[in-house]
Amino acid sequence: MKKIPKNKKIQTVILGGREITYECTRKKVKNINLRVHSDGKLFVSAPFFVSDQQIDAVLTEKKDFILRALARFAEAEKNKPMPFSFADGEKISLFGKEYRLYFTEEKCRSFAENDTLILFVRDKKDTEMKRKALKTYAENELRLLLDSLCADIYPLFEKATPMPEIKLRLMRARWGSCAPKKAVLTFNTNLAFYPISCIEYVVMHEFTHFLHANHSKAFYNALAEKMPDWKERKTGLNAVPMVDILSKDTKGDAF
Repeated sequence: MKKIPKNKKIQTVILGGREITYECTRKKVKNINLRVHSDGKLFVSAPFFVSDQQIDAVLTEKKDFILRALARFAEAEKNKPMPFSFADGEKISLFGKEYRLYFTEEKCRSFAENDTLILFVRDKKDTEMKRKALKTYAENELRLLLDSLCADIYPLFEKATPMPEIKLRLMRARWGSCAPKKAVLTFNTNLAFYPISCIEYVVMHEFTHFLHANHSKAFYNALAEKMPDWKERKTGLNAVPMVDILSKDTKGDAF
């Protein structure tokens, strides 16, 4: 059995008549923070000085958010698509357009043409090799798109930050993140499997954090000013579970 670190503890709380189990981690933070993962697990980080009762009080205050998130993830799990098999002819959506995916051992540059995506691999029988080929292609195409979007959006925020460094990585629970002090924006590679309008929303969302680091009313007012239809775009992004193709352990939801 895996040993739980001393600063972590499994606890329970009654929310809406349900017993909810959560993992609480004590650390050097100022506030009690919580996150619901897409697997239905609730995680809490809390300062060393607060009591269990104070943590439960915060969870009770946030019960509507927690219960909605748990219900949403439970529904998403029921509607979860079949695992991607990397078989020739399998359908895949990139930037809102559907393609038939094929792999070839004939050395060439991977390319998309009409409704077909062809990726070069040394061994078509190696699923992991095919996964990596798709990841490389998705990252390269997403990088080109993000560079263009960020260049277009940056003039709206140039008084708040120097042009940020753009990074890509697979993330378990976020579409993107912003490090204002470092002027760095990081985006989830899985965005390549969503429509461009949704990607535009994530880029604008993260840039807005250079104006307001939190998700305060002022943040959303600024976001609405820059992108009036952000709610519709967000709904489209979160309408389905995060696509799990590039990583065997990619989980989560965002914003």
